[in-house]
Amino acid sequence: MRATLSERGQVVIPKNIRQQLGLKKGTVLEVTVEDDKVVMKPVADAVRVRHWEDLKGLLKGKYTTDELLKERMKDRELEKWK
Repeated sequence: MRATLSERGQVVIPKNIRQQLGLKKGTVLEVTVEDDKVVMKPVADAVRVRHWEDLKGLLKGKYTTDELLKERMKDRELEKWK
C-alpha cells in the first residue's frame, strides 16, 4: 500500500489501517526512524487536548491556585541562580 507525502509533510494513513489499529482523530503518534523506515506508534498515555476547556478539572482537588502560584515563585527564584 502506498501513501504520498504532501507539500506540508503530511501523510494520510489508509482507512483500513486506521480502523485495524483503532486510530482516531487526535491520536498522538510517536514517529521514529528504524534503519531506513519511518515508524509510527500510538502513544497510549498521551493526553489528547483539542481545546483548553478539555483541561478543566484535570487537577481538581490536587492544588489550589495559591499553592500553584507559590510553587511557581519558588521556581522563579531558583531559575535566577542558574
